[in-house]
Amino acid sequence: KLKKSILQYAIQGKLVAQDANDESAEALYAKIQAEKQKLIKEGKIKKDKPLPPITDDEVPFSIPPSWMWVRLGDIVNNLTAGGDKPKIFSENKTEHNIYPVIANGKINDGILGYTNKPVVTSKSITVSGRGTMGFVCIREANFVPIVRLLVLQINTFTDINFLKYTIEALVGEGTGSAVQQLTVPMLKPLLIPLPPLAEQKRIVAKVNDLMQYCEKLKS
Repeated sequence: KLKKSILQYAIQGKLVAQDANDESAEALYAKIQAEKQKLIKEGKIKKDKPLPPITDDEVPFSIPPSWMWVRLGDIVNNLTAGGDKPKIFSENKTEHNIYPVIANGKINDGILGYTNKPVVTSKSITVSGRGTMGFVCIREANFVPIVRLLVLQINTFTDINFLKYTIEALVGEGTGSAVQQLTVPMLKPLLIPLPPLAEQKRIVAKVNDLMQYCEKLKS
């Protein structure tokens, strides 16, 4: 409960002080969009259908004036789901099979085995859409997602740890018995509070400290 409260404070802007010298979230969002357009022009990602505008009725809580509400699909470079298990597969790493094959699940961070060619080649976040729904994990790069594991490829203007903590706070493991699975269409329109990048980094440092303290309390 304490860990959940820490994450809630973090995404509401109540964990660290705001700094008037930070670049605004609006300026940050413009940089994110510029990077996405560049990648689309280079053919590295596909152009998505525009997500609906954010209405006041959707906003779940207040955030600092220097922040802004955005949709998750608008601030990641790509949001996809894993496919079938590759034909070339071994349970253990071999000379040729060096890339993790990752499915939904928390055990062993979802790694089922290894294959010879990666599908995702950039630092990403994965979210379990089935099984242990809502389990969020940062992946350094070069892996193969399978069985509809959700993959968020992150832009260079968002702190990957902040986004991980945000998704954990908003989605959470389990997500309730009414939800059968998490899907790409469910995650793309998810409302995300976006602070300035410098504040994202301060929040992550504070959360990390407090989570370590939680572990000490538990032990």
